[in-house]
Formats: sequence, structure tokens, C-alpha cells
Amino acid sequence: MNIKNAIIKTNDAMVYLLFAFVAIIAILTVINGNIIHGIIFGLVGFCICAVLSGFWIVLSAMLDTQQKILEKIE
Repeated sequence: MNIKNAIIKTNDAMVYLLFAFVAIIAILTVINGNIIHGIIFGLVGFCICAVLSGFWIVLSAMLDTQQKILEKIE
């Protein structure tokens, strides 16, 4: 399970970095005078981060369920 925890922590860090990148780009866009574009980019980027995180959670839950089923079969 140590490898699984390492992968989960790595994925968490990648999502945080992606969200930080989206926030920085949105802020820079707003500072440059494109307020609407910055807001839209920020909202779309936040939604993409949320979907990717949710997808990862679903895949992790499926893996755990599959492992429990295989343990019961054996």
C-alpha cells in the first residue's frame, strides 16, 4: 500500500500545481485588463481541476473495491 499512497500524494500535488497555475494565469489575465477573460479562464480551470480530482477519486475507489472483491474470492 505504500506505492498507492505515494501515487495518491503525487497526484494530489499535481492537482494543486495545476490549480495554482490556473489561478496565476487568471490573475495575470485580469491584471492585463481582460477581466472577463480572466474570470472565464479561472472558472473553467477550476472546473477542470475539480473534474480531474473527481475522476481520480472514482478510479481509486474502483481499485479498492476490486481488491476487496478479489480477496473475498480467494
